[in-house]
Amino acid sequence: MYVAILQVELSIPDADTLKGRRRVVRSLVDRLRQRFGAAVSEVGVADEHHVANIGIALVSSDAKLIRKLAQRVREFLENLRDAEVTDLQVEFL
Repeated sequence: MYVAILQVELSIPDADTLKGRRRVVRSLVDRLRQRFGAAVSEVGVADEHHVANIGIALVSSDAKLIRKLAQRVREFLENLRDAEVTDLQVEFL
């Protein structure tokens, strides 16, 4: 079994309220789950309305496939319209 863990810090400049931030984060979490079959959760403190931290886990029986999938998730995150990736860390287990 191969696992990829992505820790993502996002800047959400247009979120003027916590409700606006939640909307962006919830939409992103849903899209990641649907498109990549990933386990996704908001992690960290949720008090700042311009910053969010998301944890993503990917699992596969093929090492090559998990690396390719992690790269596709990274590319997806880099092309977000309503949030900007400020930090991204990937760990393979």
